[in-house]
Amino acid sequence: MNKGGFTLIELSVVIIALALVFGVVSVSKKLVSNAGSLVALNQSDNDWESGESSDSAEEGGEEGLPVTSGLILWLDASDADTITESGGNVSQWDDKSNAANHAVQTSSSAQPDTNSSTINSLNVIDFEQGSEFLDFSSRIDFTNTTIFVVAEPNASSVGGQILSATSANRQTLRYGSSTTFSWGAGGNVTFSGLSGNQQGIERILVITYDADNLTRSLNIDGSTITNSGNSAYNGSSYIETIGKLLSNSPSAGANIAEIIMYNTVLSSSDIATMESYLSDKWAITLDGP
Repeated sequence: MNKGGFTLIELSVVIIALALVFGVVSVSKKLVSNAGSLVALNQSDNDWESGESSDSAEEGGEEGLPVTSGLILWLDASDADTITESGGNVSQWDDKSNAANHAVQTSSSAQPDTNSSTINSLNVIDFEQGSEFLDFSSRIDFTNTTIFVVAEPNASSVGGQILSATSANRQTLRYGSSTTFSWGAGGNVTFSGLSGNQQGIERILVITYDADNLTRSLNIDGSTITNSGNSAYNGSSYIETIGKLLSNSPSAGANIAEIIMYNTVLSSSDIATMESYLSDKWAITLDGP
């Protein structure tokens, strides 16, 4: 008879129960630990596949560009979140840089089209020649600059405007004829050397304006085009519109895919880096015109 104590059998049962409890707790801890490791590993794999880290995901709107120092404008037609449209008519194209240089058009009859044309299966903005254009919410002033434009002329008329302003001391990027592009004050500098009609040909254009050294340049698809005009203005300039120069000038007549602008003349290596980024994105070979 057991007087106030445990029998051997009862004591054995208690020991076995305690062992089972501690065993379950230990296994549960291991399962939780392993689950946490799997979550961390899966997050790491997802970050690698998307080409970004958790840190980069917290960056601002300039995330994704290989060169961001001096960035003052980034319009990307492939990013649907940056385009305000109704029935395919674009009323605003948002700047993805931190400068908020948005391009707007309140008149429905002058609004360019979206979701109607593509380059490399990516959306572009179609500025039909005649009356379609966008104005920047505020004009973009600069002294020195580097501008990248991905565009495809879709009309052959002389004077198709891509970037411009509406008064003196302006800088204009346009295709002056079927075989030339112009970048300068009112188009006074013509960069020749193109062969064949440019209509329907996707191009990566890189333009620089260096007021300090009185030079400007134009690269097309990775190759420098000869400057056959005058030197640059020695002073500040600006752009204020996409697709139009003056009220009686033809609009762009071009599909515009991307416009990226810096407030400095980039180094040759940075220009090459950006050209490679745009070449990969829009599937345009960097082999010159």
